[in-house]
Amino acid sequence: MTATEYGQDSSAGEAELTEMTWDPITRIVGSLGIYTKIDFKAKRVAECHSTSSIFRGYSIFMKG
Repeated sequence: MTATEYGQDSSAGEAELTEMTWDPITRIVGSLGIYTKIDFKAKRVAECHSTSSIFRGYSIFMKG
């Protein structure tokens, strides 16, 4: 499911941040999710992180 929420983030000043969520990303692994806050007007990503609810070991070799 992809969710989008429009609004302003007071911590970013005049930025118009759009929150976008892709969870789950099933083509990679069923438990992967990506969460972002994007300022399309300024063409910048303010925040982005991924989550996984299970451990499969691939994250060990992705360190660094």
